Amino acid sequence: IDSSRRTVMREAAAAWREKTCVNFYEASPTTIGNRARVVVKVLRSSSGLPSGCSAGPLGYPSGGQAFINLGSCSDLSRLGSVIHELGHILGMVHTQMRGDRNKYLDMIYDNVKPTTMKNFAIRHYSYQGVDGQYSPYDYGSIMHYTKTQGMIAEKYDPRTNPGVFTLKGQYEPGISEVGQREHLSDLDIAEINALYSCRVSSATTPPPPQTVVRQQPSTTSRSTSKGDARLAELEAVEQRLTADESENLCPALLACCESKQRVLSHLHWTRDNSA
Repeated sequence: IDSSRRTVMREAAAAWREKTCVNFYEASPTTIGNRARVVVKVLRSSSGLPSGCSAGPLGYPSGGQAFINLGSCSDLSRLGSVIHELGHILGMVHTQMRGDRNKYLDMIYDNVKPTTMKNFAIRHYSYQGVDGQYSPYDYGSIMHYTKTQGMIAEKYDPRTNPGVFTLKGQYEPGISEVGQREHLSDLDIAEINALYSCRVSSATTPPPPQTVVRQQPSTTSRSTSKGDARLAELEAVEQRLTADESENLCPALLACCESKQRVLSHLHWTRDNSA
């Protein structure tokens, strides 16, 4: 991948590393071994232009390989979108797909593009908190869509059309805008720390002997939980890696698992010297 996309990938990885127990490191091809990998690639449209920004499958892949496409996410102006896509790889669904979504949003399905309808379908396997009860609905999650994301373009009119959903104000009075791509919310961080059973520790862990994304070790406080990721049950989102795309693969991001808990402790990627 080119240097601009490599930069946005590094910064997105650092955003997760600095706030959770998911650590990210850049590796050389010789350090890949048998570790599971997340392949970084750039998909192109039929016209040859870079296209899309997506990832899959949802959750840490049991088959050992996931992917992230940085087609249209080519620089730091799309940093939030890449953080969002890494959230999918870690097991997060879109917030508006939560099982309790209808308590907080009224969907307007007539405004939704057929190709994005799946991103508004309720998924009852979404994160429900450590005690089986849903955590507070997070309008500020980096995983939430905006009111116009996925909307039929011809229906867009900011004066007369509310978008693909409206908010149920009796639940969250005063909230008018949702769906940001600037930073991880506190509840985003809490969810991943729960799913990956992050533990409180004041000790720092030195990086492995590869070229690292961040030279300084993280000392971020981490919450303790018994969250169960149930990642093997999750479905792929947005776009799957298919056999005919294999020739477009860039060298990979690698995910290094701790035992059977699927705790993602290090995520590596190799440099593409041909880019």
